Amino acid sequence: MLGDSKTSTTPTANTWPDDLVAALDVASAPLHWIVTNKGVSGATVASQATAVATTVKDLPGDTSSYVAVLISLGVNDGIPAEATWKANYQTILDAVHAKLPSA
Repeated sequence: MLGDSKTSTTPTANTWPDDLVAALDVASAPLHWIVTNKGVSGATVASQATAVATTVKDLPGDTSSYVAVLISLGVNDGIPAEATWKANYQTILDAVHAKLPSA
């Protein structure tokens, strides 16, 4: 999972990713979901596009036929130029797809 403070986890509170994974585990038992949470408080699409090479380096390799990457970004962006925002988001998607082609 890539995202901003809504996605990042803290030791003291559950977040929507925690709830989602718990629900997925129940719904898809006996399968178990493995989650790598790369949420960063204050992240923007632009900041994640700049840091994406480091971020995806730490993601696990494409080890199964079922890989999903959830991206929750944009709330901290204000109102950027649409073309710039789209280009930055595409940078993130391209980097994720390069690391995890089946995602």
